[in-house]
Amino acid sequence: DSKKAIGIDKGLATLLSCSSGNEYGENFSKLANAIVDKYGKRNANRQPYMSLRWQLNQQLEQLEKANQPLSKTALRKKIKLLGKLKNLEQNNIGRKSYDKSYRSAQETVRSFINHAINRMIETEHPAVIAKEDLTFVKEKGVKSD
Repeated sequence: DSKKAIGIDKGLATLLSCSSGNEYGENFSKLANAIVDKYGKRNANRQPYMSLRWQLNQQLEQLEKANQPLSKTALRKKIKLLGKLKNLEQNNIGRKSYDKSYRSAQETVRSFINHAINRMIETEHPAVIAKEDLTFVKEKGVKSD
């Protein structure tokens, strides 16, 4: 085994590209984009319910801010608001299953990355790994008329 120094570059389409020409973690962008799309849609679907919960809580706070005993109509309104909030909490905006699913997706990405790194180390046997930084910002030039 001849150990050598290698340079790697990280990317989205291919996770790791080595100076030896080998690539590891192909199709990483497909995995990442699928997860981002899934949770983007899921969050968009949850947003109206989150907004409604916030509005109901605001109305409840306004009722409770009045430092006087609640009238019958205000009391009925408070009971109705509490019922709506309870219904929302039970049926629409729970965090347990969402958090569990999100952690699972994060772990899938983490596992994919670790697998690619381990395969690269097993194949290349590097003594030193140099990470190239190919991110740069192009400076804006002067527009010509």
